[in-house]
Amino acid sequence: MGVKKSAVLHGHVALDGMGPRRVRGWLSTGDRDRLRPAGDIRNVADDLRRRQGFSEIETRVFRVDHTLGEEELTALVTWWLR
Repeated sequence: MGVKKSAVLHGHVALDGMGPRRVRGWLSTGDRDRLRPAGDIRNVADDLRRRQGFSEIETRVFRVDHTLGEEELTALVTWWLR
């Protein structure tokens, strides 16, 4: 089996649904996203690493608002397939 992964793009991290698994993760947002500001995403990533035991969390901020752009989707697919 491959490496387990989880990705959140302008969304919400639901740890309750993951149980004890600590998968490789991706968190992304836009630099102009007022619903999920970049600082909040960085705080969630720090919490996942430090207090929740996730060892590999990728955090990316793209030049968009609360939308998914081509650059972000391409970056996510590249990350997912590696």
